[in-house]
Amino acid sequence: MPQHARILEIGSGTGFIMEAMARALAARNVEPQTIIGLDIAEHMLAKARQRLGERRPFGFLHYDGIDVPLPDQSLDLIYSVAALQHVPKPYVYNLFFEIHRLLKPSGFAVMHLLSFAELKIHQERWESWRDEISRQVRRRPGHWHHFYAADELATVLRIGTGFEHVDVLYDGRWTCVAHSPISN
Repeated sequence: MPQHARILEIGSGTGFIMEAMARALAARNVEPQTIIGLDIAEHMLAKARQRLGERRPFGFLHYDGIDVPLPDQSLDLIYSVAALQHVPKPYVYNLFFEIHRLLKPSGFAVMHLLSFAELKIHQERWESWRDEISRQVRRRPGHWHHFYAADELATVLRIGTGFEHVDVLYDGRWTCVAHSPISN
């Protein structure tokens, strides 16, 4: 990670992961220029601002769920943890295009997504998939969950979105996208 990196978290909520990112970078003597929390929910951004204040390196950005209001090739790292599984797939796929647009040529993205392997755990802990789908089809409120397959992600990211390098790290939860090979 370069010094003074520009970083974006998609679906930052109240900013706990942003804070953890800042601590992890500080432990490696890396000082980011900014860590921006992007969220569609203004009330979550307000809570993050209240919690983290206006101190460096934190910033907050509200968006419409479609277009991220940042310039092309302006970010070194984009990440999302435990947020995208609540977003319908066409909007996530659109975010992949936005991520591609926003990353510098040397930048990369890391996204946490649920795999279909998590479906069994989902059913054991919460509710049946039938109830989940019924709620989505009828557009009832709730925390919807969308699941992905490794080959789906690799195909959509490489062929659909145009990422030259894609690594899907399949422990049931992660995918990594890069413009250039990631080095240590």
